[in-house]
Amino acid sequence: MGGAIYDSIYKAEKKEQPAKNDIDGSLCVLMLLCEIVTILTFLLNGTLLRLLGADGELLALGEAYITVITLGASTQVIGTGFVPFVRNHGGSMLIVLVWLLRKKQFTLSIPFSKFGEISVSILKIGIAPFGLTMSPNISLIIINRFSVSYGGEPAASSAAKYGLRSARLYYSGG
Repeated sequence: MGGAIYDSIYKAEKKEQPAKNDIDGSLCVLMLLCEIVTILTFLLNGTLLRLLGADGELLALGEAYITVITLGASTQVIGTGFVPFVRNHGGSMLIVLVWLLRKKQFTLSIPFSKFGEISVSILKIGIAPFGLTMSPNISLIIINRFSVSYGGEPAASSAAKYGLRSARLYYSGG
């Protein structure tokens, strides 16, 4: 979001190179953070689940689940991270990378000397929308942790089932 905001500002000011740098910088930041989070998730998988109260069969199932989810999470993060750029440029999400390549907006030619400055500015402006996006997930983690603590696996299963039911109702308009 931070890079897309700067991209939009630079586009409005007709500053094409800084706009390209923000797209390149955003992709680099997303890829770097995905790598770090993926590695940390694999290394701390069991520890994180135990901190949330999982043990026994729930721990084993959780570890298997997180492993599968983690393998595909980077594509989800990068795809979601580029939605604002596609919106800014009036394109379709189905062909985002092809579209950005065709428009020469995605080149990964950001000068290394500018990477730090661009990354910091992107992160500073993007942290607030990221926090807003993550807050429901943090709430869900807390609910699951207390469900396991006070009611064990049946309570966690019940909370998850209720959460899925609520999500289905919400997204179906019911």
